[in-house]
Amino acid sequence: MIAFSTDASVAAPGVYLLSFLIETYVDRIVQYSVSSGKKSFAIMAPQNDYGNVATDRFQQTAAGVNAQIVVTARYSAGQMATAAQQVAAVQGQVAAHAAQSAHTDFHCARFSPPSSARRGNLPTA
Repeated sequence: MIAFSTDASVAAPGVYLLSFLIETYVDRIVQYSVSSGKKSFAIMAPQNDYGNVATDRFQQTAAGVNAQIVVTARYSAGQMATAAQQVAAVQGQVAAHAAQSAHTDFHCARFSPPSSARRGNLPTA
């Protein structure tokens, strides 16, 4: 059986996942960012199961590489602006300009589920 899920726990002998796993995605973001010299992060994630998994994994992975999470901004549907303001407010704490610049040591990871998951077609962890 091939399952379309972002929940690794549904994989079992004979059940294979055909999707990306949030944990793998987060690991790659942190590893790349740290290898590029970034050590301070802001997390901006939706207030749902997908965001919970992404945020938990980001915190675990960042701790494993001695990176600092300056702020975790969670948002519900339609409330992304408030979370963005929380992220913007901490930029000065790490003497950085913005996450978009490759020369700063501040990085913001924004997580949102794939469009099919937002429509309810994919189970999210």
